[in-house]
Amino acid sequence: MLLGLGCAIRLFTDGYVVNFANPDLSAPVSATGVPMPWLIATLCLILKTSFLINVALALFNLVPLPPLDGSWVLEHLFPRTLGPLYVRVRPFGMWVFLAAIYFDLFDFLVYPLAAVVVPGFFLLMAATGM
Repeated sequence: MLLGLGCAIRLFTDGYVVNFANPDLSAPVSATGVPMPWLIATLCLILKTSFLINVALALFNLVPLPPLDGSWVLEHLFPRTLGPLYVRVRPFGMWVFLAAIYFDLFDFLVYPLAAVVVPGFFLLMAATGM
């Protein structure tokens, strides 16, 4: 089931797809032992790319700035004394969002999320034999 080159996923036949679970998009995805291996490899590459884009967008959406969904989660985690202050700041959320982009504040906001997700990718690679 595992090849020496990286992770391989066993298909229903005697075929394998290599580097499907590798989060590195530059790792070549190849299929062997199946009819039309180029089609299977292309579909697996599309699935892998769409999965990684979806994870990146989900993490971006959890940034705690008012136009994004992370602000709603953060609002419910605040104590009751800070809730009204946060509600007054919410109408200016887009300006805060643009200022965070301009002043490179996303490094501080995204780092805690990345600190949780990156070890998860390493666990995924370890569990799949990479």
